[in-house]
Amino acid sequence: MSPFVLFAYLWAFSGLLDIAPFDAWLVSPFHTLSAASCAIVLLRPDWLPGFVAMLLLRIATFAWDSPNTANHQLLYALASAVVLCAYPLAKRRKGARPTREDWLETFAPVLRVALFCMYFFAVLHKLNRDYFDPTVSCAVHTFVGVAPAWMDALATSSRASRIALIAGSLLVETAVPCLLAFGRTRRVGIALGALFHGFLGLRFYAFSTGLLALYALFVPIPVWEGVRARIAQRRARGGLVAALLSQPAASAVAVLLVAGFGVSGALVAGDSEWTALPGSGFPLFAAAWVAFMLVPLAWLLGSRRFAADFRARSPGRLAYGRVLLVFPALVLFHGFSPYLGLRTVPAFSMFSNLRTEGGLTNHWFMPSRALRIAGFQEDLVTLRSAEDEALLRFARRPRRTFYDFKMRIQRMAADGKRDIFVSFRRGGELRTLANAETDPELMEPVPWWQRKWLKFRPVPISTRRECSW
Repeated sequence: MSPFVLFAYLWAFSGLLDIAPFDAWLVSPFHTLSAASCAIVLLRPDWLPGFVAMLLLRIATFAWDSPNTANHQLLYALASAVVLCAYPLAKRRKGARPTREDWLETFAPVLRVALFCMYFFAVLHKLNRDYFDPTVSCAVHTFVGVAPAWMDALATSSRASRIALIAGSLLVETAVPCLLAFGRTRRVGIALGALFHGFLGLRFYAFSTGLLALYALFVPIPVWEGVRARIAQRRARGGLVAALLSQPAASAVAVLLVAGFGVSGALVAGDSEWTALPGSGFPLFAAAWVAFMLVPLAWLLGSRRFAADFRARSPGRLAYGRVLLVFPALVLFHGFSPYLGLRTVPAFSMFSNLRTEGGLTNHWFMPSRALRIAGFQEDLVTLRSAEDEALLRFARRPRRTFYDFKMRIQRMAADGKRDIFVSFRRGGELRTLANAETDPELMEPVPWWQRKWLKFRPVPISTRRECSW
């Protein structure tokens, strides 16, 4: 299996896990076609038309879902755009139709830079007082949500164990990109990242599978050549092991895992996105995911035969696709958006306890106002009462940006709701509207780019930020 084929396979696996388990493939024709294209690439990862179609459809589904998208979906949509734009650059560099390896050498360095940017914000956003508060820290919350029930005591038994989880999560997320950056430590970085995200993959499996695809871009070409030779030797002997090492076997296992996760998500009550498989009665699928993803990695990273080759240069040169650095720049812009007064999600601030709204911040050193270029986060409303059931659900977390509140009223009006009663406080003014759908300020048109891009987390009433996605 070449590095390009492995990347295509893991990228398709991640895309299918993002759609199929939650019935998202029924949302739109784009989602249906995206799921189908991912399945085709899983079966034939070396077929370039299918791979290109999958990339285009992944971007289309992201655009359809925006602004209600996850952090990893933003990263992976930008990464898919990088891969697509790299093809004409590779063709121009080679002066002819590029090979798969030429294409990979053009986009791989840019995706590595984008991954470093993502890790930068994963650490930066967590440098706040609430993430280091053992009673509300997302490090503890995430561990409890992902780990099997019998491991919960490790996180909740004492203050010391909670502090250990907080420090450990930050150390790992800081260490992984630092280790990946150097040839001598690259193998350790991939191993540490695979273990960390392999654990998180028990719940956030689409995110973790996509990261494994990006990790594969750090592996030098000599390692892949050695792996290919070893697999060819083993398959030449025949037998069961040879059959399991074939592409059809890998595709079959991937499809079965996606189906299994889909069944578990459908049968477990509650938000399927938050379904922790180890505690849901489907530990077999969680164990199969770990085995399928981590056992081959353990063989690759633990083999002494490949140790020296890992010190070689990673595929490609940044000079091949320098113009594509605009996409990592977009990652940086989105990551800084909470400090700029723009959207707070997705901004690679997942499970960070970060607060930047209302002119306040819990960050240790990022300023609360100095970097602002917009005032969305300062314009807050607190819902006091409502009669509509949808608004009552919205008011369970009553403090919101005025923008979010306005968009909610406009969507209700577009759905045919009339006589929308709501009482809310904005700034120091208490307002009560019997027909909110006729209020000029609430119904003021919003530019399309804001509707597709701006999104904000609910704002806590207190100064402390509880853990939230």
